[in-house]
Amino acid sequence: MNTSDSLASALEPRTTHEMNRTEKSVMFFVAVVGAIAGLWGAYAAHQATRLRHPLEEHEQMARSFHGQILSAEKRNDAKEVIRIRLDYERFEEGWRRARRIALMVAPVEALAGTKLSANQTEALASLVKTLPDELNYGVSDRTLGAAYLAIGDYETAARHLTAASTGRDDPKALALRSAAFGELANAAQKESERSQYAELAAESFRAALNSPSANVTELSGFAKINAALEGILATHGVEMTTRSTKEQRSER
Repeated sequence: MNTSDSLASALEPRTTHEMNRTEKSVMFFVAVVGAIAGLWGAYAAHQATRLRHPLEEHEQMARSFHGQILSAEKRNDAKEVIRIRLDYERFEEGWRRARRIALMVAPVEALAGTKLSANQTEALASLVKTLPDELNYGVSDRTLGAAYLAIGDYETAARHLTAASTGRDDPKALALRSAAFGELANAAQKESERSQYAELAAESFRAALNSPSANVTELSGFAKINAALEGILATHGVEMTTRSTKEQRSER
């Protein structure tokens, strides 16, 4: 074998190895990018669904009104046309109010606090009072509960937040419900009422911590910015740990 053949023979395995290593690196990089893209796609789809739901509901209601108007026009029923158009105008006005409410209480729903500025609180109270309970224009019970919590109507807040959290994995609704009961306990005149509301506040917060999707950092942060609630939780021995953390401790 001459020198050139020996050199070629020696180089061939090394070149193949290098190519395999390069291919593996490329494949790994593609897999990582694909995984990230998949997770981002799922998150984006979830967010789009959340944003699309109220708009789809509005679109369906608008089509229904237009269909009724068209039907009445075909019957030459002028009075019915006027009635439906007035109802539709009230619907559109209510829908705009509902969207403003949702926007204003978004920080409260996100557990950033339970208070708004004086101007925001006044504006929110005015909007909430003109929104009938029987027709909430796509506003969820959690949003309504957060709104009533922010304006200081704690009993109504607790009622909506109870509806929002019943049968659902919603630790934020439970935490807000806990804050509502905490405020009721703080304002109670009778010791028996104060004790009852405090127990409900502690119970609701424990349920929030035990929820499958609970974020203990988020929940503990929310408790710390609510002095009355934090005191109640401390008195009732509520630990800022999730169910999974407790189970891990017990296994040890």
